[in-house]
Order: sequence, then C-alpha cells, then structure tokens
Amino acid sequence: MPAGKKGGGGIEPIHIQLYSSQCGRNEFYLRRIDETARRLGLEYCLEQVTDEAALEERGIDLDCLKGYCPGCRQKHAPRPGREPDAVYAPALAINGEIVFSDYPPDDRGLEKLLERWAPGVAGSAL
Repeated sequence: MPAGKKGGGGIEPIHIQLYSSQCGRNEFYLRRIDETARRLGLEYCLEQVTDEAALEERGIDLDCLKGYCPGCRQKHAPRPGREPDAVYAPALAINGEIVFSDYPPDDRGLEKLLERWAPGVAGSAL
C-alpha cells in the first residue's frame, strides 16, 4: 500500500517532526509549520523532538550556543571545519525522511515543501 494511504480509502496523517533545540525561534518555526499544514488542509501529526540523544541517533548535530543565539543561518553558514554533509538542527522530517535542515525555510519554501502532501495536488506524495 502506498505511503500516506490506509485501508478503506481513508488518508493516513503524515508525521511531521521538528528536531530542534528548545528556543523561541524553534517554537516560532513549529507554529509556522502547524499554521501552513492547517492552511493546506493536510491530515498530519506534528511533534517537536528536543531530546539530544534522539537527535544524535538521527545523525543531527545540535550546534546551539547556550545563552546566546546568533540565529541558525549565521551559526550554520559554511565555515572552515564544518562538515559539508553534516545535518544541523533544526531539521524537519516528514514520515521519517529529513526534508530540510540547518535553518528554517522561508514561508514560501515551507509552503512549497508541505504542499506535496496536500489533498488533490498533482504529484502529491499521498
């Protein structure tokens, strides 16, 4: 049976996980994900994963500074010593697949990403 479908013709909710630190910026990101998914009419469950062991298990580096945050874009900019293929929090996973990492996408990028799972969209991941 294809992912996103369940028996009886019903739609199985997509599982959206935000792997992140506990900070106000990530709380805002989580709200944006929720609002965008709702606006697109998605059937979904949304979870924020902040447990460092869970992030490490997924291969996601939590490179946050304690007490000061210059922002994800600044913190994860290419620089000497940074692994080119490293995945940094915040990382967004849909149905277990990491689809975005290092910093939150802008509003249009988030919408474009999530609309793949919207009902009635041609090429939908459902």
